[in-house]
Amino acid sequence: MDGPVIQEATNAVLAKGQRTAGAIELIARAAEATGRPLVAMTYYNLIFRYGLDAFAHALADAGATGAIVPDLSVEDSGPWRDACGRAGIAPVFIAAQTSPPERLRAIAAAARGFVYAASLLGVTGVRESMDDRARALVASIREETDLPVAVGIGVSTAEHARAVASYADGVIVGSAVVKRISGSSSPARDVGAFVSDLVTAVLST
Repeated sequence: MDGPVIQEATNAVLAKGQRTAGAIELIARAAEATGRPLVAMTYYNLIFRYGLDAFAHALADAGATGAIVPDLSVEDSGPWRDACGRAGIAPVFIAAQTSPPERLRAIAAAARGFVYAASLLGVTGVRESMDDRARALVASIREETDLPVAVGIGVSTAEHARAVASYADGVIVGSAVVKRISGSSSPARDVGAFVSDLVTAVLST
């Protein structure tokens, strides 16, 4: 699912020695500093190796409230959902434009917290424009669940965020933030300014 921006950032931090324990510690620091709900995103091989219950409880202890696992299908997610339930965190699933109605129903039934609507086909990354079909996907998901629906993949600017916020409950921005962290001599300042612009845009809808 991850495009080149996040792949390169992942390789860079791994080369510098970052490992799972360090990432969980970062979640704990962020939770303490912000007091905001935090949702982790990772891949199932890491969870499986760590141990499903151990990983879910580690996230919960760090202050995470949910987890997105893009490569775990809803059909195979039973053991992970059970572990999340025992730890008190929400398993979040991704719905795509190509998801047939029966799959959307399965995702809606399994999801907790919110449903992640993928605005585009393909991998994450910075885009110049958004796909209008995301609006229809959000509408289809809402026919199956009362959970909030957040849209991500390709949301790259405040204008994108404003457009998405007009029809979705949440806006997910990943690569555009990571790009500013990786390419800035003052990442905290630059990311803070960018996120402030995003928030202003979302609240203006």
